[in-house]
Amino acid sequence: MRLASALLALAAGGTPAAQDPAPTPEPEQREEAKQGDETKQDEDANQGGDVEQGEGVEPVPADDSTPPPGETPPPGEKTSEQGEVAGSGPDPTGPASVDAPAEFDALAPLASFDAAGLAARFDAIAQAAPNLARAEVLTLEGIEVPLLTLGAADAPGPDARPALLFVGWGEPDEVETALAIAERAIEPAGALLLARATVYLMPMLAGRDGGAVAARNFPVGWRPETLVGGAGPYPLSEPASRVLAEQLQARANLVLMLSLRDGPCTGPELEGILAARCREQLRTLARAADNSGGPALAAASLCPATAASYAWAARGIFPARIDEPPVLDRIASHLARARAGAALEAARGLPGLVLGEPNLRVLKPGQVQLSLLVENSGLLPTRGAAASVFGHSSGVALEVAGAQVLACAAGPAPSGTSASSPSSNGGQAGDSVIRPRDGRFDLGDVSGGGALRVVLVLAGEPGAEVTLACRAPRAGSASLTVAIPE
Repeated sequence: MRLASALLALAAGGTPAAQDPAPTPEPEQREEAKQGDETKQDEDANQGGDVEQGEGVEPVPADDSTPPPGETPPPGEKTSEQGEVAGSGPDPTGPASVDAPAEFDALAPLASFDAAGLAARFDAIAQAAPNLARAEVLTLEGIEVPLLTLGAADAPGPDARPALLFVGWGEPDEVETALAIAERAIEPAGALLLARATVYLMPMLAGRDGGAVAARNFPVGWRPETLVGGAGPYPLSEPASRVLAEQLQARANLVLMLSLRDGPCTGPELEGILAARCREQLRTLARAADNSGGPALAAASLCPATAASYAWAARGIFPARIDEPPVLDRIASHLARARAGAALEAARGLPGLVLGEPNLRVLKPGQVQLSLLVENSGLLPTRGAAASVFGHSSGVALEVAGAQVLACAAGPAPSGTSASSPSSNGGQAGDSVIRPRDGRFDLGDVSGGGALRVVLVLAGEPGAEVTLACRAPRAGSASLTVAIPE
């Protein structure tokens, strides 16, 4: 646009007035002038000026799409590439095949501050980055809840990767924060994160419906309206609370639910070993967010009948909130973008499976012992304490194809061990024998930043390829292929 305006301004200036002929330059001056003219022609060619096509130069078609002054040209498209490293699961630093939007202001004021206005903005974001964003509207009993899914579209797909859900009740700062998350996530740097993690945005859940406060209408710790005003006639009586509860139930990949504020606290918080464990594990994630320099992250209050208590106690999903940054931070930077940075930093801490380099030892022809490490590269466990105790989600499962598994054992790897560390040659004291179940071996849970040591005895034809695949609903998947030695 700036270039087009400059050219139009130049054209409006008219032809320079005729001047007296300049004195004839000396030979050295003529040579310098000639070089200057050639340089000027090159610059004109780079700026789209009319230059004769030389030999071996492709003709450049004329561009008739230059907009008149005052109009903005249509946004362009940028692409980058991403992929997976065989044997290691998704590589957050690898190239990616994604769409990054051109000039697009996700934070511009909505045409109307309601579900329709937000749905239109989510649609525009999805159109700007179709390989990274998907917009939809959830409907239930007359209410509409816009939902934006942020995640790389290539296999295994957003719904198969560990996920964060950002929720809000339609407050302006909640909507603005969600839009800022989307804006940053579909940039090239955010696209690398979306190759291994998914972010769901639901910032406009209805706050009130029929006199009941949906935010205090969840089953865990619910009490009737005779005791808690506005609690609703029964748990999940309000469409807005039911929409959120259905999402928490249906999405097996959800690890973390994030919000800007606690729900209304109408009684003492949930306590006990599981609640304490929840807060302890979230502190690890909060420390990482603090180190990033953005707003602080904290465990959400587990108040009765709130979405946070339901997410944790009924689904084993970690509930957290983004705290208000200090006053100076609010002055120095855009608050919504600062919160978005904290949310994406939390997404980087979601669990993720990585397989280490396997160690093979031939026991006899056609029979080998294989040992490797299964690491959780995230800060949260592959399955939280509540999810493990109440069976809300399964742990890490190992599947083997291409060979017969004669024996399997697993145990925690020494502290500080990672998937890049050499695998040991065999099992160690404390390892547990694991028997197959429906063709899979349940390895249990892997703590945030921790690793399991797995030892297998395999039987197969020499030279045969064996594929090992580890999967967990809330930690994604990783696989590798090895050959049985000759």
